[in-house]
Amino acid sequence: MGPEQVLEQIEAWLRDNPPPDAASLSRIREAMDDYAFLAALRTRLRSENNIEMKDRILRRIVALMRTTGDLAAARRIHSDIYGRAGIGAGASLMVASVAAAIHAPFISLIVAPGALWMAWTFYAAGLKLNTEAELYRNISDRLGKILEAIHAK
Repeated sequence: MGPEQVLEQIEAWLRDNPPPDAASLSRIREAMDDYAFLAALRTRLRSENNIEMKDRILRRIVALMRTTGDLAAARRIHSDIYGRAGIGAGASLMVASVAAAIHAPFISLIVAPGALWMAWTFYAAGLKLNTEAELYRNISDRLGKILEAIHAK
């Protein structure tokens, strides 16, 4: 598969609904690090005298870099929201459990595990988003390095 087809595949993965998970993002990162892809891209850009084709490839790389950077920032924001919501909801349910224990102790036996479950659920979702944000950032950084290498030659 040529460099243009690899870029098309990456663009398709990023447009997917639902968006790619951590495993798919890892495959994208591996494609960006694949020596065969980098060598094919370098050869393609050096062998062609077609300025429009070179410009189109460079624009696609820049667009992918921006998209992955934006997606990394969005994942980081959502992760923070999940973390805060989980801590807030879990803490408030724990306080309610303690208050309920004064009047009806059996209620706290129901509410306390629910609070812990809620906090853990939000925390786990935040970890997943943090992992995806890091992978998006790695892809964006790698694309930036590829652009630097292209412009340095």
